[in-house]
Amino acid sequence: MEISSTAGPYAPLDIDKKEARVLYLEPGLFHDDVRVRLQVVSLDDDPTYETLSYAWGTEQSPRSVLVNGTHYLTITQNLDCALRHLRYRSIYPRVLWIDALCINQQDLEERSHQVQLMSTVYTQAADVLKWLGPDKNKDFTRFLRYLTYQVTPKSPEELSPLLRDAVRLVELPWFYRVWVAQEFTLSTNEPKVYIGRRCVLWCTAALAIQRLLLLYFNSTFLGSEDLGATAQSYFRSIRGLRQFEKLRERSRRYLGDRLERLCRSKKQPLCSRLEATLHLQASDPRDKIYDILAISDSLESSIIPDYTLPIQTVLSQAAAAILRDGEAQLYLSFPLHFARCEDSRGFSIVPDRPSWVPDPTLWSKLSSQDHSGQGECWMPSIILHRTLEALPSVWKFSTSPPMASFSEDCTTLFATGRILGHVSWTSILDPSRGLHETRNLHEIYHTKVQQRGYTYEAFFDILMYPQPETHSAFDTFLRLPYPLTDETLAEYEEILTSVLQQTMYQTFYTTSSGKLGKSYHPDPDGIRAGDILVGLFGIDFPFLLRPLENKKYMMINVAYIVDHHCGKDLGLGEGLDSEDSRLEVFEIV
Repeated sequence: MEISSTAGPYAPLDIDKKEARVLYLEPGLFHDDVRVRLQVVSLDDDPTYETLSYAWGTEQSPRSVLVNGTHYLTITQNLDCALRHLRYRSIYPRVLWIDALCINQQDLEERSHQVQLMSTVYTQAADVLKWLGPDKNKDFTRFLRYLTYQVTPKSPEELSPLLRDAVRLVELPWFYRVWVAQEFTLSTNEPKVYIGRRCVLWCTAALAIQRLLLLYFNSTFLGSEDLGATAQSYFRSIRGLRQFEKLRERSRRYLGDRLERLCRSKKQPLCSRLEATLHLQASDPRDKIYDILAISDSLESSIIPDYTLPIQTVLSQAAAAILRDGEAQLYLSFPLHFARCEDSRGFSIVPDRPSWVPDPTLWSKLSSQDHSGQGECWMPSIILHRTLEALPSVWKFSTSPPMASFSEDCTTLFATGRILGHVSWTSILDPSRGLHETRNLHEIYHTKVQQRGYTYEAFFDILMYPQPETHSAFDTFLRLPYPLTDETLAEYEEILTSVLQQTMYQTFYTTSSGKLGKSYHPDPDGIRAGDILVGLFGIDFPFLLRPLENKKYMMINVAYIVDHHCGKDLGLGEGLDSEDSRLEVFEIV
């Protein structure tokens, strides 16, 4: 069956023959016009080509490339720069597969089909070329010289600039694009890293950076304060690099000449792959899911790349696939909401998303502002800290009988669970009011917490875990007579500032049954009296739900409950009876 392509130079592709396009990059000097020829090939015939892995870059100042001598196509400035650096200067063309040019990006049907073949494309490639960017202003000349000659630094003064170069290297945009995960994992040969025209093997660069770290930890180097700051920055940046290395090494254990062998092997669950790539960015948010399908192992294999589907549907399909596998870990790793903050920069969530579907694009949106990804998004695991400690292995829930099922269009979740209580009172800490907001905490303790029989330790745990160093001072503060005076607030300013930073914009609640807990929501009225506390998936995983019409519910967020342990009351692993009178099915939309 052929996919017809109506745009310019793109000849139709035959799906049954696993056809794709490669391009012949014509030779030329750097400032010559960029010319390419497209040719249709069958991947079954093992064509010889290299793949180009690069950051697309912005759409600003686009460039043109002449295709087949007849059509001009628009490409990004970064791709134009890569082609000028990578083409041979004379005689021979270079045969490449480049997603932006070899796939007709305007044809959604073709794009969907070709994305399904990308794993094969990368597995069969003779080489994977990782274009990090040009060496503008000779920023990496010193580091490239080190990679080439491996001259060991003899002093902190020699080591420090090399570490700074390593930091700048792994902070380049290429390291934050989502397709890197698949490209890195599936390459059968050692990838080649390009900076400008200079090329080194990936293993050479990785070993060189590790050698710099070993030198840093040598006792003779530890006295440099400047070097310490450099290393700290390096560790933050290198985390993503190490994740890719781990992904690749694990997959290569099972990788033969074809992707089929990899697909039959034990791979990482879809949820784990999604978590490992959480900080990565995609110009099309659907690629957050589609990129990792070929390197993931899921019992649910119904997700097929389809760019005609809206992002809401793609995220719903992914969440359903993960929950069908029994992975409650989904709700620990991916936020349902961004956190409300004083410096709100208008972060948007995917619209019309079912309330039970997490948004894995939130974290990468934050990372695009600051690669640390901190400040406006909390991982649910922060809210559920004690629950996690109590049951480190409970998050794989039973799929027989099924504890989660879905409507055909994946818009509705039917989750088995039980009601744990009804929210009767809420209070949110607003740090914009300064230290005076801590009066609220003092009042909560004296008028709510003590009345319900909770100890000081329980209240401290919900507020400040894991910061035991503040325990004694905060204990003294809470035991002060109620109400507080301004003089008392000033006396305890240091500890109270720490409390506000730890608990800002979190919502504390009590239930009609006397339970005490916390959660968060970007809307100040997002958690309110009348919401219900529910333990879901047969393991008492705590959530806040809001009753709607027709016995349906909206998921508000994950919830923390003092002294609550998932699975404790339902006999996890003891043949849970789906007809247990304590359990019911919640229809969540």
